[in-house]
Amino acid sequence: MLDYKNLPDEDLYGMCLAGDEDAWKYLYNYILKICEWWRISYPEDMASKVTEELLKGRIGTLRKKDRFRYFVKLLTQSRIKDYLKSAQRREVSIYKSSKDSNDEEIERQECRSKPDQIERLNCMEVMSIVDQAVEKLSEICRRVIREYLKFKIGLYEDYRELSQVLGMSVPNISSRVTRCMKILVGFKEIESLRELIIPD
Repeated sequence: MLDYKNLPDEDLYGMCLAGDEDAWKYLYNYILKICEWWRISYPEDMASKVTEELLKGRIGTLRKKDRFRYFVKLLTQSRIKDYLKSAQRREVSIYKSSKDSNDEEIERQECRSKPDQIERLNCMEVMSIVDQAVEKLSEICRRVIREYLKFKIGLYEDYRELSQVLGMSVPNISSRVTRCMKILVGFKEIESLRELIIPD
């Protein structure tokens, strides 16, 4: 059985274009993981919508076939942002029971917005900016930074495990991360992000 996770982006793109059912199943699950990570309501529905959009021709707008997964990730995040923005505008109806002057139960409708949506939307914007900056790095720096960030959030047990994934010695990881981070923080996107997050 083919391991789609390790399949190069160009090959996955070609298989999807050719209508390979297993490639599309993998792609749907890839999109679903992104949706679940953002803890949106009904992630399966969102994953289906994005997959359907790709099937209906959006896949043909891709310019760099070797960045297919990144293209799908950006499309998915864009649709999640749209969803969060629309959810932010909607109000949630909450029914509360109370008693009127005759001691009879009445239901009163109160409307409240979802503050959680605003916070998640802001978080997505920040992550999107960082992700775009990471994309500008060389291939090796992109890989080092992404794997290092996975390590920082606890996906790897220790530096030894990270060392095995990256295929470099532990001391080399530290110096490589430092060099790549220096390049990353020098990008104008990250500079503008600093200004937004750290007010004068």
